[in-house]
Amino acid sequence: MRLSLRPSRLACIGALMWTVTACSGASAPPSNESASLTPGLYEISVSQSFNQASGRETAPKPICVRAHEIDTFPYKLAEEYFVAQRGCRTVRTPREGNTVSGEVICAADRKVAEGAIRFVYRGDIKPDRLALEGNMVIDVDLPKGAGGTEASDAQMEKALRRIEKIKTVIESRRLSDCA
Repeated sequence: MRLSLRPSRLACIGALMWTVTACSGASAPPSNESASLTPGLYEISVSQSFNQASGRETAPKPICVRAHEIDTFPYKLAEEYFVAQRGCRTVRTPREGNTVSGEVICAADRKVAEGAIRFVYRGDIKPDRLALEGNMVIDVDLPKGAGGTEASDAQMEKALRRIEKIKTVIESRRLSDCA
């Protein structure tokens, strides 16, 4: 399985990343009963929103998930979308019931800032569906004058805080068996 989902690069700061938290409107099976995804053809869609306003959405893409890939599929789906550069590291939190979570952590571009950009994701598993939701956490120190002037520095800091409010939702829905 090779996923080819990539977010557009955000202006101003290279390699900014997203944080993800659980998203599901349906009720989950009891906590003592874990759901497992069913192997098959899944349709993947990605959308972004800011303050309840719907934003950029990708065209749905089909991906065939085989039985031997099913346990790592939720993690790989998030990691493929959120890895913005080489050298990022991933942290996969052990699954708890029907919830998967983890982080993709990348160093900031040292020419621009010191620190790290983290994409923390969380999602819910159902037998025929996986939903991941998140937003970016930017843990960087911008050098004085990074924006050009003191006023621009303040604007840059404000922009970073606003970027952290963008939510990204990755949904996968099983369509059928793989061909």
